[in-house]
Amino acid sequence: MRAAILALAALLACTRLGGARGDDDDEREVRVAGEPMTDEQRARLLDHARAGGLLWWRLPGAEGPRCEAWRLVPDPADPERGRLLFVADPAPADLSSGPEGHAPEDTIEDQAEPAPSASSSGPSNAAPSAVLAAPVPSTRPILAAPAASASSLLALAAWPLLPAPDPPAPSDSPALVPALGSPTLQLAYRLAEGHLTLTAPELERPVDAPPGEQKALGHALTCVFTGVSLTGPAGTPGRLILAARERFFFSEAACKEAGFADDSPGPDELRTVGCAGALADPATRARLERPPAEDAANAAPRLHHARALHHLRRGSDGVLVCDVWRNRPERAAGHGRLEHRGRDERGRFVRSYAYDVGPGYLTLQGPAEYRRLRVDGRPTDVVRASSCLVTRGVLAVGPTAIDLGGGERWYLSRRACDEARIAGAAAPLAATPLLVSGCE
Repeated sequence: MRAAILALAALLACTRLGGARGDDDDEREVRVAGEPMTDEQRARLLDHARAGGLLWWRLPGAEGPRCEAWRLVPDPADPERGRLLFVADPAPADLSSGPEGHAPEDTIEDQAEPAPSASSSGPSNAAPSAVLAAPVPSTRPILAAPAASASSLLALAAWPLLPAPDPPAPSDSPALVPALGSPTLQLAYRLAEGHLTLTAPELERPVDAPPGEQKALGHALTCVFTGVSLTGPAGTPGRLILAARERFFFSEAACKEAGFADDSPGPDELRTVGCAGALADPATRARLERPPAEDAANAAPRLHHARALHHLRRGSDGVLVCDVWRNRPERAAGHGRLEHRGRDERGRFVRSYAYDVGPGYLTLQGPAEYRRLRVDGRPTDVVRASSCLVTRGVLAVGPTAIDLGGGERWYLSRRACDEARIAGAAAPLAATPLLVSGCE
């Protein structure tokens, strides 16, 4: 099959990453949208990593873009892979030297085998599940992978798996990791055919230990690649095009002075592939580092039994609309998926968010969007997915609605939403149903 992304295909400069993959004789070609780094950039990155240097991540903020420092910690056995560690407050002396403290890697408690991937229950021509799971210790990943449903032809197509990077090999030399005294955010990195790939987002939190010992507990986040997946009729090859979206820089000055993301990257800029977006939301990080009080309002019991949620929004024409979201809870309360079916100028679509809810918070992962289009005269499934996590505070849980931070309200019945619509209740202005702008 000659797959294409409609008019967008001609604009993508694609390079191979890992070549074609086959599962059950169904080939999938994996590509990256964007040019690979130059030989000079690759050599510079390896030298920067050996020196324990920093990369600066450009992120959106309430008052404009902000730049965060992340330290490169290469694997002693393989300089092309390692870890990126978040540096909360880099001092001037920290810009070129490694951190002073460290902890032996064998002090991490309850290290477990990588979690198995979720398998798709969708149609036979759908791709297998697309979640890259980091090694999961005794804590549960905060979000489960969006599972496909076999009950409809519009079930979400899942993602093909890419191999997760192996953990760094043990070494007799001290590891460049911060002293255990505060939570640590980290990503695994790997150079693959000219692209810097970031996977395995994880929070490591210190735990009580006997005097003279240090222990920490890891909390792995679900890893979903941002990109577009295309599958054709049964038996035809599929194509996965990954979006090189996150922007890292060799210096803070280059990060602060960078232009728009659509501009061609300069020599100090690296476009990364993977799921760094899972750590992009400040509210999600705050919730992981400082969990809300146990007695805070908890929507988990109500969501576990709700068949649907109704979201009130004001369209671009000023008319209030109640959008229905089908709720697909997991067996364990607090995790599930919201699914909305609609139609726009491009035709029918299914939009989905995975969610994690607990005392005082609700975290959304996504969105994933599924469409069935005709490409080269053939019906083709097109799936767009984002690795973003966005957290909202849960302020109150009532008999008819759940109140979230920012003045947002989710109604538990169509009647309650219609009554609010007729009364002219306050609602966010949005042209499309519950499209979180920070996740696009």
